[in-house]
Amino acid sequence: MDRKSFHKMAFSCYYILFLIGILLISGGCSSLPQTGKEVQNEDVDDKTQENIVFGKSLKQMGLTILINDSAQFTDPNRKNYKPTFEVVNSDVCISCIKEAGKLKGSMSSIDLYFSDSGIDMNQLAVKYLQGFQKEETMNEQNVVEINSKKYKFAELRENKIFEDERWVIYELSDKLDVADIDEKIHQLSMNGVDGYDYTWLKEMYRYLDLNLKEMIIYKALASTSADLAGILFQGVINSSQALTFSSNILL
Repeated sequence: MDRKSFHKMAFSCYYILFLIGILLISGGCSSLPQTGKEVQNEDVDDKTQENIVFGKSLKQMGLTILINDSAQFTDPNRKNYKPTFEVVNSDVCISCIKEAGKLKGSMSSIDLYFSDSGIDMNQLAVKYLQGFQKEETMNEQNVVEINSKKYKFAELRENKIFEDERWVIYELSDKLDVADIDEKIHQLSMNGVDGYDYTWLKEMYRYLDLNLKEMIIYKALASTSADLAGILFQGVINSSQALTFSSNILL
């Protein structure tokens, strides 16, 4: 074999080996990104499966709360004023519920309604309610965002206070990280009316805390607003209070 033929054969062998090397390298590299891509797609799938559900206030659900007015409370500081409870809906007055911004959607609060000045009525929000369609609570992909934290409905089981064929309502005070009743009363004592003893409000709070799950939540199907107002606010002495409360009744 002459030198020219030898060089030609050697070049052919090197060229074949070069092509084999390129194929091996490209095949190995292409397999690595594919694995990473699959993992990335799994993460994306997990995120797309998570669905944040927006809650509703009692008003939006067409529901309301029946406060048992048989429990009579007396303000030892202002015996001429009858303290009671009021339901406030954030979709009617979002600025009336400071914690409304911590939830997605709307909500309702239950406030202690009393007069520390002896002139105007004051409110202290102590319970926070939010409702959802029942079918939403049954979807495991749905989550509720509260105070920048996400919860599955199964994690809110202990917070449930009402359920019917259409709606489920939760009491979310503990998830909102609000001050407890002792701290709220302390703040009122520091910043409220001088000489007024706010500690008696604990009596109203304890009643609400013990009986909230048993309080009747029902669809507002009364024939007239007057009938419903009479049911909800039996024994309300001050007519201006009754008018204030009736503005929050859902018909």
